Amino acid sequence: MFKSLCDYFNLSRTEGLKVASVDKWSPTPIHEYFNNLDDFSEENVMRGWGIDQYRALRNWYYHRNDDFKWLIEGMAIEINDDILDYGCSTSFFSYYCMKNNIKIKISLADVESPHFNFCKVFYKDFAQEFIEIKPRLLPLEKQYTKIILYDVLEHVPSPLKVCGHMNDHLIQGGRLLETFIQDVEFKNRSNLRSAIEERESTFEFLSDHFNLVSGEKGSHPGPRIWEKK
Repeated sequence: MFKSLCDYFNLSRTEGLKVASVDKWSPTPIHEYFNNLDDFSEENVMRGWGIDQYRALRNWYYHRNDDFKWLIEGMAIEINDDILDYGCSTSFFSYYCMKNNIKIKISLADVESPHFNFCKVFYKDFAQEFIEIKPRLLPLEKQYTKIILYDVLEHVPSPLKVCGHMNDHLIQGGRLLETFIQDVEFKNRSNLRSAIEERESTFEFLSDHFNLVSGEKGSHPGPRIWEKK
């Protein structure tokens, strides 16, 4: 993936690694955008994720050695599952499956951004569908058997609305994986205050509609796996 990222963004390997390895608290265009943002509307938040290629390269660097066997086993993923990776970034789970020749049916959803545009090229022969998330529009139309919300909920203005939409498009008995940090200091303002404020009500909604299969609630960031009642 790293070579493909560098080629896509017209960077040398040295330039790509320099961008990818920047500490997440260091100044980057996307962090400066969120740190200077006053109006955290859906439009402005989504625009922030399209600022530059840092996020695509950073996500490769952070997840480059991850083993997602635990996710396949915990989600009980089977070959006939319709899987949705919502807020997929560079979809490191798809990359793990593609690299290890694991056959899955997966749809990728994210906002218009450099990382999602890269996905459309990199996974064009692997993903079933690419779904663009737009402001004030709930994008899903079909039903899924498994949904992945990995490092998503703290970055959306209303995680409760997102989880409600996921519930509407997940079959009974389907599984949902989520992570949701509790960054009370807001050192990174892309972890939205409105999202953290909805954290408790989001877990109440999930508990009402799902059984917790694995993971911990409370302040634990996850991952958690839920099964729809």
